[in-house]
Amino acid sequence: MADHLGSAAAHQQPTPTPYPDVNAVVHDLLTSLHAILGAQLAGMYLVGSLALGAFDPRESDLDLIIVTVGTLSDETVAALRDLHQRFDHSASAWAARLDAVYLPQEVLREPSPTAARYPILYWPELLVLEPLESGWWPIQRNTLREHGVVVSGPDPRLLVDPAAQTPACWWTPSSPTSCVGRRRPRSRTGVRGRTVTPRGSRGCRSGVSTPTWW
Repeated sequence: MADHLGSAAAHQQPTPTPYPDVNAVVHDLLTSLHAILGAQLAGMYLVGSLALGAFDPRESDLDLIIVTVGTLSDETVAALRDLHQRFDHSASAWAARLDAVYLPQEVLREPSPTAARYPILYWPELLVLEPLESGWWPIQRNTLREHGVVVSGPDPRLLVDPAAQTPACWWTPSSPTSCVGRRRPRSRTGVRGRTVTPRGSRGCRSGVSTPTWW
C-alpha cells in the first residue's frame, strides 16, 4: 500500500489550514517525525475541531492522527516520546494543546478497535502505548475519512473504508452542540503540572457517551 499511495513527503501540503501558526507548528513536527520515522511515516492528519469546523485558535487543541507503515519499534516509540517531551517544554503556544495517536495503515481499515496498543499522546500525560477506545475509534475514523485535514500523505479516503453506518454519536457542522464537537474542558492538574479533565465520557445529544480523548 505504501508504494501505491506514495510517501508522505510527496503529498505534503504547504498550507493545510487557514491558520499560519498552526501550519508552522505542524510542519515543524512533521520535519521531526520524518527524521525519526523515515519511510515509516505514511501520513499526518488533523482531526477534531479543526477538521469539523468548530476550531477556536484561542482555546482549541490540535488533534493529530499520524499514520505509519507497520508497527513502531520500542526504540522508535521512545524517540517519539522524547520528541513530544521536548515540544511540551518549548515556548510554543501549542505545547499544552497537542494530542496525537500513531496508527499503522492497516488499522485504519478496521471498523472496530482490537486489543492492540498504539502510541497515544493525551495531554498532559506522556506518550504511552494504549489500546484504542471502542467508543472513540468509529467516530474519529469517520472524521478522518470524511473531514480529515491533510498535513502530509494521501487523501484519507484512500486509507479509510466508508463506514457501514454513521456512528451513533456524530458531530456535523449543522449540529455543533453534539458531543464530538465540544471542546474538552481542563479541570485538574496532570503529571506535567498543568490542568486537564480526566479521561472518561461525556453525554451526547443522542444519549450515547463517548470517550473524551480529543
